[in-house]
Amino acid sequence: MSHEDVECLTAIQLPPEAHSLDQSDHLTRLTRRKARRGSFIWRHPLIQLAICAATVILLFACIQSPTSESFRSIDAFSPLSTLHDSKVTTKPPLIPYNTGLLHLLIPASKPDVNLCKSILSSTILGYPIPVLLNWGGSSNNIAKIPGTLRYLKTLGPHNDQDLVIVADGYDIWYQLPPHILINRYHEINRRANVRIHARLGSKTMKTQGINQRIVISSQKNCWPGDDKHVNCYSVPESPLPRYIYGPQTDTNVKNNQGELSSQQKMRQRWLNGGFIMGPVEDMRRLFERANERAMADEDQEGWDQGVLTGIFADQEYQREKLRTREKGPWKRFHRPPPAREVFEAEEGVQYEFGIGLDYSSELSQATKYSEHDLDWVTFSIRSTIDIAITKHNVTSPHITSLQPDIANAPLPFNSLALLSNTNVSNITSTPWTSVPLWTNLYTGITPALVHHNAHFGHLKTLRQTQWHKMWFVPHARDLLRARLKMNGGGEQLVAVNRKRNKWFGLAGEEGFGVRTDKSGEEWMGWGEICGGEEEGEIWRDGEGKWVD
Repeated sequence: MSHEDVECLTAIQLPPEAHSLDQSDHLTRLTRRKARRGSFIWRHPLIQLAICAATVILLFACIQSPTSESFRSIDAFSPLSTLHDSKVTTKPPLIPYNTGLLHLLIPASKPDVNLCKSILSSTILGYPIPVLLNWGGSSNNIAKIPGTLRYLKTLGPHNDQDLVIVADGYDIWYQLPPHILINRYHEINRRANVRIHARLGSKTMKTQGINQRIVISSQKNCWPGDDKHVNCYSVPESPLPRYIYGPQTDTNVKNNQGELSSQQKMRQRWLNGGFIMGPVEDMRRLFERANERAMADEDQEGWDQGVLTGIFADQEYQREKLRTREKGPWKRFHRPPPAREVFEAEEGVQYEFGIGLDYSSELSQATKYSEHDLDWVTFSIRSTIDIAITKHNVTSPHITSLQPDIANAPLPFNSLALLSNTNVSNITSTPWTSVPLWTNLYTGITPALVHHNAHFGHLKTLRQTQWHKMWFVPHARDLLRARLKMNGGGEQLVAVNRKRNKWFGLAGEEGFGVRTDKSGEEWMGWGEICGGEEEGEIWRDGEGKWVD
């Protein structure tokens, strides 16, 4: 009985003949009468019928449909609101921040002007000397997998916590320095493990060894596969805001010919194998599995993309089963509808690889189906932002100011102070806000790498028509001279993360060049790969070929 009930009862005026009764005894009788009246209400048949009906409705509402809760995103996490100020209520597992070597692996079998642009941009930005995989060998896309695995197997246990980047060689440009990439990589994993913790719980994460450590770039379409394929339906929904593209988000829209075939309004949810980053130990396990699948069918659809997409989909299918295993009988895992492909796990096979996606493209931005999401903007010139928003008809832009991790980075041209060339001394104090950056207008994120994988409508030509807009190109020759002077001999310092841990790149030979995995050509100078007529397209300064 509540305090208010007692006050109400004690305020009742008893008749004169009742004054001899004990007050507490009287209160007890009144309370019993009230209880009997309450129990009569609950025994009423109409009330009981209503309760039963409500229980049945709630029960059916809780029953899990395989097309609703299964294979859906478990959270509504939005990286837009947490990139710079993440507030979480669940305690994620600790992620070790390690110091070691940073390895940059580029699958490339032959010279090409676009490979030269990738090498030049990575070197100017301070990335380690790249290692060209499968050089002089097969140009088949599936060769990327055994080539990467061969390199990883040359690294001993003392390299297990080194970081490895595997990036496509013929359509990727490097836009931001490696310390920004490394810090974002760790932050992406931290946020992802918070989501996984909320979805699966600490017990399942610990017993199953689930901890995201590998990040792969994302894209807007599922390939290879369709809605009925495990590759496509088993992966979580994108954590990007539900209506980031307005009411048409996650729907196919009409292209210029009026056909419903464009996926420009889809949120990035599916894997894109053009960029992969993770520790050597984890990457070795991943590529061992990938190589098994690749060698089983070298002509499979999608080549390396198909292999990696399948591994990620299998992992997520198994995670969903783990999520529902501890639920009540009405929330346990349901097999997909008959129209969907069913994944049958093999006994004793490991499906957990700690893979996650770079959903908001902080590390690498794929341009396919994102042609109208990005443009070149100079943050100190507001009109460039307004023009880009109008040009691409961006209905809900989130681009306001330059991200703090870029704004607080060393100035883009500060290395030129090492040169005696007075012609460039006046730009050493130029801030990042005053250089053009390829930026996503919907998220406000400037990616570290630009992946020009869009190919419809001759969009591959952007690799030629947009190259001059990269912030370093007008001063590329001087910036390269300054970078080579900074590197000197021995291991080069490529990044220091927020915990003051240092990442180094292996030393190369004298001058500007790359390492390869081909016996007898372990070191190749710039002139051996890019010393032809393509240098005019690369430098665009009229000064001819590069001379060390």
